[in-house]
Amino acid sequence: MYLNSNNQSHNIKPDKKADENPISQIFKLKELIQCGKETKG
Repeated sequence: MYLNSNNQSHNIKPDKKADENPISQIFKLKELIQCGKETKG
């Protein structure tokens, strides 16, 4: 259990750094758009 929680916390830190990068934000926007298209069908 502790190992899993530690892995999650380590994974969250790089995600926050990626959010600061505009390129990563664009990729996330593209993913959101794709998800929206999939849900709409």
